[in-house]
Amino acid sequence: MIDLKDIITITGMPGLFKIIKPTTNGVLVEPLSNDPKRFVVNQNKPVSKLEDISIYTQQDSVSLTDLFVLVKEKFGTDLQVTPKSDEAALREFMETVLPEYDRERVYASNIRKLITWYTILNEFQAPQPADA
Repeated sequence: MIDLKDIITITGMPGLFKIIKPTTNGVLVEPLSNDPKRFVVNQNKPVSKLEDISIYTQQDSVSLTDLFVLVKEKFGTDLQVTPKSDEAALREFMETVLPEYDRERVYASNIRKLITWYTILNEFQAPQPADA
């Protein structure tokens, strides 16, 4: 699966971004899109590394990395749902991938983000480390 260590999401901005390098004021990033214009994200702008995000389960939580592996094993690139699917379809998808997910703390919006991010990562494969 894709190495998520340098992939981030930026609050208030759609899509995913790859960290290129730190700067004195923040980090230089490049969107995972067809328009890879690099820009600096100020250190005051909230960002989240995908590798640090997890999904609540009934017992604990599952990392997004592990969840993406489960999605890939079950669906590959044909998810059969989109971020615009209705809540029932999103929850059915989540139930298939991670039956023990916490239905009270995982909202439809979380599942939509998961689907969006998974799709982006499949379309724009992040480079793997040289030793992988």
